[in-house]
Amino acid sequence: MTAQAILVWQQADGFWRWRYRDDEGVDLLSNDSHLTREEAITSASEAYPSVRLVEQDSEYVGLGLARSARRAAVGTAAVAGAAVVTIPVAVALGWRRLRRRLGLRRPS
Repeated sequence: MTAQAILVWQQADGFWRWRYRDDEGVDLLSNDSHLTREEAITSASEAYPSVRLVEQDSEYVGLGLARSARRAAVGTAAVAGAAVVTIPVAVALGWRRLRRRLGLRRPS
């Protein structure tokens, strides 16, 4: 039998969320945030009446935050690397075009 749980937590903005998880990799986040803990628990219990509830401190407990943070860092590095290459090339091409429009020649 598959182990199942509903995780309930308070977000940084003060609202409450829940998510359904099982040990086969299913991970479903609630589509709404709730004003109170009780509203979140009621919503989760209506959606999954026979699944046990587990409260946690934040959304990130047990969700592989280290892996997510690593992915974010790699994505940021890729964007920064592209910017380091793209910006100087764009500036050089723009400068060249401006010189042509103004009829300026390179000093000899």
